[in-house]
Amino acid sequence: MLSAFIVMFVIRYFSKNVQASLIKGGTLILTDLNKRSYVTSIRSIRDARSFHIGSMQLTRVKYELDGMVRKAIIVNTDRFIPFNTDKFLYKAKEIYKKQKANL
Repeated sequence: MLSAFIVMFVIRYFSKNVQASLIKGGTLILTDLNKRSYVTSIRSIRDARSFHIGSMQLTRVKYELDGMVRKAIIVNTDRFIPFNTDKFLYKAKEIYKKQKANL
């Protein structure tokens, strides 16, 4: 009974938080499983942490949108992206800040 509750909790958590991501210019675009898109600046990323489960890489991203801190989980495999997603997001944020300063 307890294991069924845990499985249901994990499925619900992932269904609410798993999102597809895209970085274009200084914009972070996240799309959830219901096809709702959230568009925010790359500078709004507050925290990003990656961890591995087998060959899958899960990245938890906290970002600010409309005055609220939101969370997203980005899932990818090591075959397609051979680097840590959290380091990539921080590097993109750093590059965007430098470009913004040079304008």
